[in-house]
This record gives sequence, C-alpha cells and structure tokens, in this order.
Amino acid sequence: MRLHPLYALFFVVPSIAGCNSTPLGSTGSLCGQRDGIRVCAQTLRARPGAALTFTISNRSSRTVFEDVCSSLLVGRTNTQEPFEFRYDPRRGCGLDATQDDVIANLREMAPGVSVQETFRLPTFAFQGEYQLQVWFFDAEGQMLSEQPFTSGIFEVFPSAD
Repeated sequence: MRLHPLYALFFVVPSIAGCNSTPLGSTGSLCGQRDGIRVCAQTLRARPGAALTFTISNRSSRTVFEDVCSSLLVGRTNTQEPFEFRYDPRRGCGLDATQDDVIANLREMAPGVSVQETFRLPTFAFQGEYQLQVWFFDAEGQMLSEQPFTSGIFEVFPSAD
C-alpha cells in the first residue's frame, strides 16, 4: 500500500496540527458523519477514567482503512474554542513505530462494515466537552481527509454516572 505524502511526514515532523470549531460532519447528536464515515459515541456523559464505547461505520461504497494507531479522545473546556486535532500515528503504536508498523495496524473496513472500539478517559481528564477523532486512508494509501473524522460531542463530568 502506498501512503499519502502527508503520512510520511510524521517520521520527520512530530505532528500535523490544526483546529476545527465543531466536529466535522456533526449531526447534532452523539454521531458525526462525513463522506460516508460515521463515528458515534455511545454515551452523552462520562466521568474521568471511564471506558467509552464508540461505533465506527463505513457507509460509503468504497473500502477504507482506519489508522487505529492515531485515534484520540480530544477535549475542550471552552465551547467557544475549537477542538484541536493532531495527526500522529505513533500515538497508539509507540514512539519507535515505523511506517511498516503503522501500515500493519491499519484496519480494513469494507462498505457496510461497523466496528466497536473502546477508549478509556484518563483519570485526570478535565471537565468539558470531548469527541473521538479518527483518521482513514483509501485503498491507494491516500488520506481520505487531512482533518479527522469525529464523533459527536459528549461531556465529561467528575460526578457523571
């Protein structure tokens, strides 16, 4: 699989960062959907340290590859500020991960496939709004977007049930 030139930059530059003011493709629910990729949180509120389940679905007509090494829960305390995003595939595969390691961990998702993934909030997670950010490639190794695919917004409160 050939990878997008932007992907190769992570081996030279620590990360590619940016921001967006709302989850791209947000449907106003716990789900975000864009270009046939749907990312859904399963809970509206959580407490620090909680394990959260997300459903990621390929509703497009093409096979895509999820970069499971780069997925990240991102939070903000000010709803007027944008969510930041940073593509870094070594996040989940280790600082010494090579491009081959990351490619080996791509998850193939054919049209119509849905997967559930669990992410744990850190015990020191701050109170605020959060979203899951996920990155995808096409069969030719091109990033589907230079911005992440995101879940809808959910809240983290120390006293949430």
